[in-house]
Amino acid sequence: MKSMFFVIAIIFFTLPIYAQVQVEEGQEDECYQEIIQDMNKEIAEAPTNAELYITRGNAKYYLDDFRGAMSDYKQALENNESSAEAYCRLGMVKLQFLNQFEESLADFEKSIELNEKYALAYYGRGLAKIAKQEDDKEGGCADLSKAGELGEIKAYQALKNLCKSSKDVAKEE
Repeated sequence: MKSMFFVIAIIFFTLPIYAQVQVEEGQEDECYQEIIQDMNKEIAEAPTNAELYITRGNAKYYLDDFRGAMSDYKQALENNESSAEAYCRLGMVKLQFLNQFEESLADFEKSIELNEKYALAYYGRGLAKIAKQEDDKEGGCADLSKAGELGEIKAYQALKNLCKSSKDVAKEE
């Protein structure tokens, strides 16, 4: 079941969750490299600015440098331990690429504690709950529903695919 979940999760996570700029097709890697270079310069001038590390981490994430992204999110938290976004992004990396369910859940919990309206944190926590253990599927589905209500549109697709009731499955057959 977990391997099926990860196939589904990979599909959802490959949707642009970190996009902060629009670029022409085929130019994404160059754009993210430029963002990293720009953030390196900015960080040299303002090394305690957590947002700069988050932005650079997001660019690294898109370039599949997940360890680099994780390092930047951790540095953002060292600079600003009340950054809901940094906790959420760190949780996403831990969930998606490191299969660290408990650790990602803790990050999503902290993110939600800091910002109870952060849709992406509910989305991540919902996926983590479902991936971690089937007996908390209901809680995971409730989180996905909450994420959708807060504006995380892809949460509805995850809800549809991961939270089907036995009646829904029977209808499809």
